[in-house]
Amino acid sequence: MSDEATPSQSPVRIDVGAKAEAKFEVKTEIPPESSGRLVDALADIIRPFSEKRGLRADLIRLQREEVAIAIALKAVERLRITGSTPHSIPNKILVPMLEKASLEEPNSELIDRWANLLASTACSPHIKAVTFADVLSQIGGDEAQLLDRIASPRWQVVPEPILSSQP
Repeated sequence: MSDEATPSQSPVRIDVGAKAEAKFEVKTEIPPESSGRLVDALADIIRPFSEKRGLRADLIRLQREEVAIAIALKAVERLRITGSTPHSIPNKILVPMLEKASLEEPNSELIDRWANLLASTACSPHIKAVTFADVLSQIGGDEAQLLDRIASPRWQVVPEPILSSQP
């Protein structure tokens, strides 16, 4: 046998294991001026829409106040004309009534009906004002006119023929 050792029979064994690991951490900071400009740019994009919505809300609120004031003034005028002595109306009745009444258009013919209901409630606190307010809030001018015609003593029902006798 030879004195040379074969590679598999070498008395020294070397195991090379290589492992590389790298971690990178990148940190950035947005300057406050830049982030402020971004917020300003977003606000500039949204501002016209929000201002328009805010202006519309203000106009609606003002219109509702004007309608409620007109109704209250007409109710006071009615009480003055009739010479009735008004009583205080509980907030539980008054507030929902005025909220519903204020939704009418300023030139609506229902304004007078709301004023009449308010004056009647002030004179007769025992009436079912909340129920009347619910009904009044659900009808329009045409329905109110129909109710007036039905309640009028001159109103007569003329039945229409269901089937015509002519072919």
